[in-house]
Amino acid sequence: MVIGFGTLSNSTNFIIGPVQASDVQVPTITKPDLLPGPEDDPSDSEDHERFQEYVRTTAIPTFIEGFLGLIAGFALLALIYAGIRFLTSYGEEEGITEAKRIATWSIIGFVITLLAYSVVSAINTLAFPEGSYETDSQEQVTYEDI
Repeated sequence: MVIGFGTLSNSTNFIIGPVQASDVQVPTITKPDLLPGPEDDPSDSEDHERFQEYVRTTAIPTFIEGFLGLIAGFALLALIYAGIRFLTSYGEEEGITEAKRIATWSIIGFVITLLAYSVVSAINTLAFPEGSYETDSQEQVTYEDI
């Protein structure tokens, strides 16, 4: 099977022409000891399963919660800015209107962030319950069954 046209180096000489999939050697890079994740051998299914479980149950929810917390922090800072702007407007109608607009949108953003956090928490709880999840016990549905 030809996968492309290019060059293939074979120690001292270069072959120019069609490159076969069996001729390509993919370099491997060993994983440093300080990085988390599975060991060097990706074919080990137990390490791969543990890594997938870690990504699904810990890494992604932690990232999403942190990101939503950052957005909520920005909304809180915008609300504080609106309050300072309101106090320093000294009765100017334009300044008060602008401060009210900023405060309204920051509160709306904060509420949307709280709703998003609750939806992510609910999905994480429903999709990945505590305990083991076995795919072997589920019924296999094929298109012929439908």
